[in-house]
Amino acid sequence: QRIAEALELRREHQVDEYDRKPKRDRERSAFATDLPWLAGMTAVGVLAFELAWTMDFISGGRLLDLAAYMFDARKPLYLRGLSLFHLALPPTLLWLLHRLGYDRRSFARQTWFTLALLPVTWLLTRPDENINWVYGPGAEPQSRVPPLLYLLAEMAVFPLFAYLPVHLLLKRLFAPPGRRRAAPSKPPLLKS
Repeated sequence: QRIAEALELRREHQVDEYDRKPKRDRERSAFATDLPWLAGMTAVGVLAFELAWTMDFISGGRLLDLAAYMFDARKPLYLRGLSLFHLALPPTLLWLLHRLGYDRRSFARQTWFTLALLPVTWLLTRPDENINWVYGPGAEPQSRVPPLLYLLAEMAVFPLFAYLPVHLLLKRLFAPPGRRRAAPSKPPLLKS
């Protein structure tokens, strides 16, 4: 019984501490504890591709053929509806980075994650599945270069031409986690 009373007192103390925190801090501690690295990795890894998908969607699927299936009436409506997440993901990621900050280690982490994931995907999946484009760009496997050479090229191209430009841009746009970007200083008043 004494243990139960002690636990109850502890729980009451924790509730009191929770109620005393400003709402903003409660949200941050519940929502964003140690997540800037995850938001940063996700942004580095998908932002370029999601923006390309969005531009293709706006063009009716004619620009890059990434979103063409969205305009194919033979595809089920639920599938096309679910794919609308591609439109919401870029603004959501940018909002998260604005709120949490951009972890400067995201590029390196995402690159290492990709260098580990792509060979595993290549080994464990079939060419007709073409998950993560490990057998060719788009839905179909490519046949111009040997499959292993294509995989190695993809492992170099993603970090250099998709992740790095996004990383450099995010580094300039967002403060590191835990630091707010200083407000721009006002220009000195002109004397008349």
